[in-house]
Amino acid sequence: MPRVLITGFCAVPGPTRAGVQLRHVIRSLTPLHNVDVLAVREAAHRAADSVRSGGGPCFLELRTYRFRAHSMYDPDRYRDKAEIEQWKTRDPIDGLISRLRSDGDLTDSDLDAMEREVSDELASAMDAADAGPLEPVEDLTRFVYSERS
Repeated sequence: MPRVLITGFCAVPGPTRAGVQLRHVIRSLTPLHNVDVLAVREAAHRAADSVRSGGGPCFLELRTYRFRAHSMYDPDRYRDKAEIEQWKTRDPIDGLISRLRSDGDLTDSDLDAMEREVSDELASAMDAADAGPLEPVEDLTRFVYSERS
């Protein structure tokens, strides 16, 4: 079974050698038994704080589990169905909903209202996309390959 990790890398200024400033890479691993939305939020806040305080660029690697096949043409025969079902029990959204409910911060009516709002927004976006013009065929590979001048 894959191990889910949040990995952060922050480059910070280091000593100079021969006039060149070296960079140290700080690597932090936080193993998670679940993809915890609040843990990801905390890691993002720590990374942003580090960058804002002059710590240099940061990289967060967030590994998740994909419940579905790669595409509609992928028969997904390379994974055991029981493994997929086991990972579904660790769904980060369901976990957050449970946590918010147990803390008293989310009611069924709140959740229903959010789901309706999201559903309406998605339907509106789909309608706009369907009503929009089709991409010209000659533009389908634009910026995929280098363009010669």
